[in-house]
Amino acid sequence: METLLTTLTQYGFDPYMSGNGKHYRVFITGRIPIKQFTDWIYHDKPLYLKRKYEAFAQETFTADELHDRKRNRDRK
Repeated sequence: METLLTTLTQYGFDPYMSGNGKHYRVFITGRIPIKQFTDWIYHDKPLYLKRKYEAFAQETFTADELHDRKRNRDRK
């Protein structure tokens, strides 16, 4: 998971990891980053889960047209 976190950071995303010592999750939040992530992972990829692809494909705006809200983890 740390390698995934590092890779996503190197590609310009702002991921964060949550875990309890046994199970970990990596999160990317916000409409813009999620759109950019899906454009990145599905670009020229013939193999994917149709159900997941269709869920992401419902977003009709480009990343430039989207706006993000302030994330909870940014609050102090």
